[in-house]
Amino acid sequence: MILKILMGQRIEGYPGEHAPEALEVMTEYDYDENSAWLHDKMDAQLKEKHWESVKIIDVKVSQDKILEILRPSHKPLDGEIK
Repeated sequence: MILKILMGQRIEGYPGEHAPEALEVMTEYDYDENSAWLHDKMDAQLKEKHWESVKIIDVKVSQDKILEILRPSHKPLDGEIK
C-alpha cells in the first residue's frame, strides 16, 4: 500500500529548528478516488508564508502489517473443563 503524505517544512531561523511535518495523509486507494482533495489541501498550505516547502510524498507500507495492528489476533487461552 502507498500512503500519500502531504509534508511541510517550515522556514527556519537556524538549521534544525523545525522537523518536517505531516499535514495530511490518504491511501493510494483514496487518492485514486479523489486526488483533488489532497491537492486542494496542498494549494491551501502553499498560500501560507511560513513554509519553505510543501510536497506530496509516497511512502510504501505493508498493508498486512497495518492490519495486524488494527486487528490483533485473539488466541484462545488454554484451559480444560473439570
